[in-house]
Amino acid sequence: MAEIKVDLKKMKGISQKDAEMIADAWWFWFTHSHLTVGRSWSARAFAQLDSTPSLLCLWLNALTGWFAEAVGEFETALAMHQRGLAIAREFGDPATLGIALYALAAFFGCSFSIRCLSLG
Repeated sequence: MAEIKVDLKKMKGISQKDAEMIADAWWFWFTHSHLTVGRSWSARAFAQLDSTPSLLCLWLNALTGWFAEAVGEFETALAMHQRGLAIAREFGDPATLGIALYALAAFFGCSFSIRCLSLG
């Protein structure tokens, strides 16, 4: 099998199809503990994606927030989840709003548990 190497710094743009592939790869990165790689790809795709509210935009935003949480970047994660809520409200779909609220609620539940564990 050929090894494919991509230098994120040299990439000029990410197409819609590229962004969809990056979003679809999240489970691979989580299950193989490639959290930093997943965070880099999802953040790059989100930053270069058209800013028009869409399900893909919201999904990449949530993924970037979850990866940020997983690597301990809690301030970034909170900002991403809050941004996701704004995107969902602008999108105007109840299911999309549910995704954003779940991501934000999960963040507060996780950060609360971490704070409790560190106090004990």
